[in-house]
Amino acid sequence: MMISLLAALITIGTFLPTRSFIHLGIIALVNFLFIVLTLKKPSLSKVRTLLFFNVLFLIIKTTFLFLDYDYFSTILPSLILLIIFYKALTKEKISSFFKFSNPLSFTFILYTVVSAAGLIFWYKIANPTLPMEMDLKSASILKIITIGAMFSLINSFYEEIIFRGIYLKFLSNATSSTFIAITVQAIIFGLIHFLNGVPSGFIGVLLTFFYALMMGHLYLKTKSLVPCIIAHLLCDGVVYGLIVFNNLGKI
Repeated sequence: MMISLLAALITIGTFLPTRSFIHLGIIALVNFLFIVLTLKKPSLSKVRTLLFFNVLFLIIKTTFLFLDYDYFSTILPSLILLIIFYKALTKEKISSFFKFSNPLSFTFILYTVVSAAGLIFWYKIANPTLPMEMDLKSASILKIITIGAMFSLINSFYEEIIFRGIYLKFLSNATSSTFIAITVQAIIFGLIHFLNGVPSGFIGVLLTFFYALMMGHLYLKTKSLVPCIIAHLLCDGVVYGLIVFNNLGKI
């Protein structure tokens, strides 16, 4: 159990926002050391899988950091690589992420409304700018809508598949504790939004932490990423729309 908890803490370190190659190298080394410690213990195979996944994520993160790629050129290839790795390790079908037989519940509606309200609250007090550079004054309505739709769709798929679909499942299996799994993935999700996330800053970390708790609970309740992705997409759409209208001087 102790190694499982330490693996969960190492996972938090893996996702800490940084542009330091030294930090990434140290975290990768720690992951490798713990992989070695678990090699002769079959009972820790889930922990080892989680640590291998951490290492792959760090390699991808370091590569794109070195190449200085932007958001959209980074997120798509990294998502593809992570899904391939997940499938290779678990032998599960990717379609298992999206099994969904229950109608959208009151819990889904409640969490979506609360999350959207939290984003509006952050927007009102932080007066944020767009997460990507774009000259809104000269951009056409079609371009603004297209970028917003792509941002919302890609971001919702990426973050929900990684944090709820992969890490929440791995953490739950590794620690044998739903509470620890939901909490750790929520801490990670909050921390990565501190510098450049939407929302960002200390308020952003707090808001995204509670959002991730809700999405973690929703995923475990429905056994599907579909409601999580829909909720995330709607919330991203809300905040993008607010920021765009604010930058155009219409709010």
